[in-house]
Amino acid sequence: MIRYVAFLRAINVGGFSLIKMGDLVHRLEKAGLKNVSSYRQSGNMIFSSSDTDVGPIGRSISEQLEQMNGSKADVFIFTLDQIRFLVDNDPFISLLSEGDRAFATFMSEKPYKVPPMPTSLQTGISMIGLIDSVVFSVVMKDVGSGPLNDLVERRFGVKGTTRNWNTVKGLEAKANGGQ
Repeated sequence: MIRYVAFLRAINVGGFSLIKMGDLVHRLEKAGLKNVSSYRQSGNMIFSSSDTDVGPIGRSISEQLEQMNGSKADVFIFTLDQIRFLVDNDPFISLLSEGDRAFATFMSEKPYKVPPMPTSLQTGISMIGLIDSVVFSVVMKDVGSGPLNDLVERRFGVKGTTRNWNTVKGLEAKANGGQ
């Protein structure tokens, strides 16, 4: 069995696409995934599967979400080993000033066109690096992070979903047996 992490785009954000994670966990287990759990209420799922092709897994999760709320959602799936690698190689160490926030944008595929980094996306928002299909960004203190996902998608031309770096680290810890 392979441990996976799925990031569901636009679930329980801003009062839209409200899904009870407990209900989703139950539906994913009925759909054949094992050891399913969620982390926070913003569409972060942990599960096991013997399937090595994430395409059918993602389609199954998307179908369950559509049945639950009437609309399709993008699903970004990574192995727990990939997430662990990112956390172990934390690109933000010694980089953040007090009040700055760190984010990871998980993209649907590895982009073929990569701008030089670090690069500014707009005043106070910078992309600092890329590992495979994950972009790392810093948002300076007192700057809103609202447009970050759209800025990264436009720069790379690839769909993505963004998570606070603390969420990614907490998700990895939970998936490894922590809380």
